[in-house]
Amino acid sequence: MWIDLAAPWQACLEEAWAACLVGSMPIGAVVVDEHGKILSRGRNHRRDDLAEKGEICGNHLAHAEINALLKVADLDKATAHKSALYTTLQPCPLCFSAFYMSGLRDLRYAARDAYGGSDDLLGKTPYFSLKPIHVVPPQDEELERMIAALFIADTLADINYQPGLVVDAERKILPIAVEFGEFLYNEKWLPRMAQTKLTPKAMFENLIYLFNNVFRS
Repeated sequence: MWIDLAAPWQACLEEAWAACLVGSMPIGAVVVDEHGKILSRGRNHRRDDLAEKGEICGNHLAHAEINALLKVADLDKATAHKSALYTTLQPCPLCFSAFYMSGLRDLRYAARDAYGGSDDLLGKTPYFSLKPIHVVPPQDEELERMIAALFIADTLADINYQPGLVVDAERKILPIAVEFGEFLYNEKWLPRMAQTKLTPKAMFENLIYLFNNVFRS
């Protein structure tokens, strides 16, 4: 449930849902300092032009992690090295490379992306072998399932994407989450919930309720 989520994950979901409400991909990210204070937030802006100052929007580079990192680009080295990037979805090549070059050393993601996830770039080249990066993969099965399902539902609705490649890859590691995402897509859950403008908390708890009491019944 929402109350069980750590503050950075709640903030990531808030950003992901804000993206979804304006038609962008439901992905959110935050940068947190060594004391747990949120230093910046970012959300996906690929399909909208409503970015805050310091963010990019309306293009294929406007990813959540990029926007969160841009806002802390002037962090001093000591602070950056002790800060962490939290993101709802395993970073793609663009976002993982940006994280690696940002000076941050700690990466945490809530859900795996079998198609685009690229933290396995670590150690693959001399440059990607230089820095002492700490990666924390998903730790909460329920959170991962809900985020992956949102991602799949959105991907299936994107006519400019190649959903088959993404869905097939994700199904190999998270089959139940993919089935739930397909259920959400078929029920038109995302556009219906966007119209009601649910709070992030209500959205997340509605997802959990649907999974436990409708999808699995």
